[in-house]
Amino acid sequence: MRIAVAGGAAFLAFLAFLAFLAFGSEGVAGESKTAAAAAAATEGHRLFQAGQFAKAAAKLEVAVTDSSDPELLFELAVCYERLERDSEAIAEFHAYQHSPVALRVPEANQHLAALEAKQPASPAPAEGLTKPRRVVVPTDGASGKCVNSCGKPSSPFCGNSSNRTQKACAVQFSCLRACPGAKVESGSCLKAPITASQVCLTDQ
Repeated sequence: MRIAVAGGAAFLAFLAFLAFLAFGSEGVAGESKTAAAAAAATEGHRLFQAGQFAKAAAKLEVAVTDSSDPELLFELAVCYERLERDSEAIAEFHAYQHSPVALRVPEANQHLAALEAKQPASPAPAEGLTKPRRVVVPTDGASGKCVNSCGKPSSPFCGNSSNRTQKACAVQFSCLRACPGAKVESGSCLKAPITASQVCLTDQ
């Protein structure tokens, strides 16, 4: 009987040891991942300050996934801007704007204004008529969060609105087109079948 009890105690001790090893390995892996992200953030910031934007972007892309510091997003957005990856820069600046602890929102706004001014102009009107464009965005996952942060469009067809509303729609259009999965195309939202899982806005 004593041998059986001793054997059972040894087996339980062995199981406890295995559990300790498993828990410890998960903790070490988590700490290792956090340390790697912190190292990437430090190196990315150093490269950013040195003007090595391509290398900095590669490091910052790793860092932002595991960091709550919005200033990394700002630096990543600037890197994209300097590398002429404008659509990615616009998306990162918008993400930065939505952080409640962002420190350089006015500066981000200036960068966005400059980037959006570089976007291709609408085609010249034919025979006095302006062809509208619509942006269609899915409302699930990250796209849905982006849509909500952009706010709700005040009019489904901005060209029929007042001048004040048209300006608001232009800002709304720029915000929505930077959301993940956004698709800009010719046509009006009034003439396209839109599902409950999509948001559509016409810019003119």
